[in-house]
Amino acid sequence: MANVYAPCDNEVKQVLWKCLTEWVGNHVGENICICGDFNVVFRVEERKSVGFSSRFSDYAPFNKFIDANVLAGLPFYGPKLNLVYGRWTFYEYLDNYFLFKDWCFT
Repeated sequence: MANVYAPCDNEVKQVLWKCLTEWVGNHVGENICICGDFNVVFRVEERKSVGFSSRFSDYAPFNKFIDANVLAGLPFYGPKLNLVYGRWTFYEYLDNYFLFKDWCFT
């Protein structure tokens, strides 16, 4: 199991995705869970904003990481995180749980 508290900076997140990919590669054949606060949404519908047109520059690399490592996201229905950013308000799910897809279907 890996517990993640990802940085907010997109460039630093790319380094994290690379490190986690290496970690996953070292655990091939094992049942793994990667969970925590990824500071990025997994699905577009997990991000809602008021007064601002959201950009999803961090969404695509995160999903590429998930797909490349054959991970499946588990449903999460916890509280929404409310971020106030100047005059804009964001509502986002940032906590997620991911398992190897093979583990989900065995």
